[in-house]
Amino acid sequence: MQLIDMKKLVGFFQHLSPREKIILYLSIIAVVGVAADQLVLSPIRKNLQSLDQRTHDVETNIKRSIHLLGQKEKMMKEAEHYAAYVSPSKSSEDGVLILLKKVQELASQASVNLLYSKPGAGETKERNVYRVSLECEGQMDQLIGFFYAIENAKLFCRVEKYSLQPTAKGSSVIKCTATISMAGIP
Repeated sequence: MQLIDMKKLVGFFQHLSPREKIILYLSIIAVVGVAADQLVLSPIRKNLQSLDQRTHDVETNIKRSIHLLGQKEKMMKEAEHYAAYVSPSKSSEDGVLILLKKVQELASQASVNLLYSKPGAGETKERNVYRVSLECEGQMDQLIGFFYAIENAKLFCRVEKYSLQPTAKGSSVIKCTATISMAGIP
């Protein structure tokens, strides 16, 4: 059993007019062309586009790397500059002790009378943030100098909250309660 009877096919083809034969040839060429495009050319074109995209990505990464390598020395100098701000602590107690020591040092430099200071003012969900609660007294300009020194310390200290009250009516001495925090290094 033959699928296509060749005699019938040849007979059909012979009965076609020249115009119908041209249309048949063009149709066969179109079908073969579309099939070749879908089966051969499209996968090759997609593969080439993918390779072009990967090449472009690699070129971009290389250019970015060259740019960063050109700035390596500048970044190293900047890292050395900021290395002074980093003080690694081994435990939370060490971090709190460093903060307490710095607060006492800054208070004495600003001529502020530090009445008491205690570690761990309030719970925090942040890792490596150390807090100290303190009470001090001094002149307004001394307290302002003290807070300024805390905010500009190399340990990344910050005055989170404070409360100022005069010690007595008409007195120039002000009593202050404050919470100081320091961001630690992981």
